[in-house]
Amino acid sequence: MRYFIWFFRLILFALVLSFSVRNTDLVLVRWFPGLEVYVPLVFALLVALLFGAALAWLALLPSWLKSKRLVLLHQRQLEVLQKHASISDLAVQGNTPPFNS
Repeated sequence: MRYFIWFFRLILFALVLSFSVRNTDLVLVRWFPGLEVYVPLVFALLVALLFGAALAWLALLPSWLKSKRLVLLHQRQLEVLQKHASISDLAVQGNTPPFNS
């Protein structure tokens, strides 16, 4: 499986490399009125891809942080439940549970 993944990466790299070599034409990028610049097509596409990836990461960040916070909360609750379960097991066996100080 690992070799398949590396083969896939190599093929993808070759495709991207061949695309970038073949598309070196200059394109006009207009940003604001009066702000125009000629850049290679590959550079414009790369910047657009990176900008989109950064926006997607920022859009997903709140949900990732929320899920991480919920996992930590549930882990704490699980630890408390396991502690209480072990105390009740001791009580069933006839032992006295340890006192919390």
